[in-house]
Amino acid sequence: MEPLTILVGLGYVASAGLPAGLAYVRHRARRALGAGTPDSAADESTPVAPAYRGLVSATPAVRTTLLEVASELNLSPAALATVIELESGWDPGAPRLATGTPRAGLNQVTERAGLPGLDTPERVWAARTWSAERQLRELVRPYFARLAGRSPSWSAFDVYKRNFLPAAVGLPLDAQIAVRDSKEPVVPGVTLTKGAVYAANPGFDHPNANEKKGFFTWADVERVVRDVEGRAKGKWVTIGGQLVDAPTPAAQNARPAPQVSGPPPAPPAQVAPALRALVRQLNERWPGRSRASDGLLGDAAHQARKSDHNEGNALDVTHDPERGPDLDALAERLLADPRVTYVIWNKRIANRQIQGGAWRPYDGTNPHTRHLHVSIRAGARNAERPWALPDAGSAVAGAPAALPLPSVVEGWKEGLVDNVYWTELELGPYRLRVATDALSVRGVRLPVTFREVLELCRTSHYLPPTRAICDARWQAAARRVVLAPLGPPGLPALLERFPTLEAQAREWSKRIGPKSAALLDGPWKEWILEPQLKERQAVNYGLRREGGAVWQRPGHAHDDAHKDWSQLWAPVHRQATRDGEAIDLVDELARGSELLLGGALPPWLVEVLR
Repeated sequence: MEPLTILVGLGYVASAGLPAGLAYVRHRARRALGAGTPDSAADESTPVAPAYRGLVSATPAVRTTLLEVASELNLSPAALATVIELESGWDPGAPRLATGTPRAGLNQVTERAGLPGLDTPERVWAARTWSAERQLRELVRPYFARLAGRSPSWSAFDVYKRNFLPAAVGLPLDAQIAVRDSKEPVVPGVTLTKGAVYAANPGFDHPNANEKKGFFTWADVERVVRDVEGRAKGKWVTIGGQLVDAPTPAAQNARPAPQVSGPPPAPPAQVAPALRALVRQLNERWPGRSRASDGLLGDAAHQARKSDHNEGNALDVTHDPERGPDLDALAERLLADPRVTYVIWNKRIANRQIQGGAWRPYDGTNPHTRHLHVSIRAGARNAERPWALPDAGSAVAGAPAALPLPSVVEGWKEGLVDNVYWTELELGPYRLRVATDALSVRGVRLPVTFREVLELCRTSHYLPPTRAICDARWQAAARRVVLAPLGPPGLPALLERFPTLEAQAREWSKRIGPKSAALLDGPWKEWILEPQLKERQAVNYGLRREGGAVWQRPGHAHDDAHKDWSQLWAPVHRQATRDGEAIDLVDELARGSELLLGGALPPWLVEVLR
């Protein structure tokens, strides 16, 4: 590939300023993983790559495709994700404006890249409309497949410099690979000059325009790559979209890349200790139970496909109604445990990250009527704490009592918060992304304090709404819920019948109805952003009456630790657009927006949210 082909693509990044702000990703509601046979689906708890905003906001299918493409290219998913982040901010529609040389999507290729079907500027520009999954397959994969000697040990900088200027890969870090107005070739024997490299990519020179050196080296390029890696703030994103702490460099190099396609690896020598503990407890509580259909490590049939059994992360428990556990009750107990990803039993499947763990029909080739299947997270293999099992004497006692719910922050840290679905919301010149429902665990919407909301904002890309956003949500809602009466005698009766906050929250969530992937609004109060808000204070807004009138309006300020059953949170995403241009809502509200906020955020709140 001619080096300048890539340099032309990088011109967009350089002109935007490095590190550039992330572009808005036109987002569809997250598609649940595991359709079809769950044993063939990637584990949603698998860490994928650094938590770049666009990658976090993408669907699980995009993150799965990234793993597949990286595996096929024999490259680290983290390195490939970082290069895409530098090129486009994980925006498949970038660039947003038709200026300069037409470039396509995630890796900003031009017609000179010579990719099949992208031989004209018009076709390149049209490729921006492709989905991220298609771009990973038809743009990213063939583009990077041209790199010789690919290795999963390559860092993001290793990949990027081969992508950026392959002719100069062998030069030392301090070599000047680009010099303003220079006619000198990058390396002897090539026609590409250092002046052409500099002209196409001035952003690699010192970031302060008043301190330009007039040249840049590989060390300058590496600095930019490191700055881009810093955007993830030490977090990685899993296939299912949860944020986890980044593994150490040693751990990243030591662990094999997650396998999501191709022949499965040989089974490990040892079953997960957590499952060994579960088997031991089952045998102790039901010593006479049949083990005819028990299964741990994958047999030949399992080894012919991707299966949690091959990894030692799954267990089958035989159905023995006379001498064994009630599998209905056991299934419910297992689903309440954060180590579990999904359970299959009696033609039904429940995944903790899908629909709040609700049971759904299962139409796989094995109906699982002779045994129950349970899979656990790879990261929970060594968690050997005791499992909560049904009583031995209640073989047909039904589901056990519900386990206590965590706080929203605890649920977030433990990976228990249900999937967040997003939808677009237009408000004047702004196009926002808002959650379609309030945050929940196991399908129960969790009450929150404003202090908890701000804590989660620091570890995610979410924000509280404003009054204007709340009103726009109500107008755009596909489902509006009014829970009346809110005053006496309805409210006292609710509090008397359900005396604890958790019981009230469960009842309120039940009255609202099932979790919604379509925009739902009306039946809760939100902690909102306000221009005059002081530290340690909080104001709320919401609870709709018939006709849309707001029952709770900002008035008396609460302490930021106040919580009640109807104080829920449907987040707003920080990434948005204004007149088609990507913006960060924190920056926008810090400057002041009469339409969104009626003023500017107080400085203390800006500091917290940033």
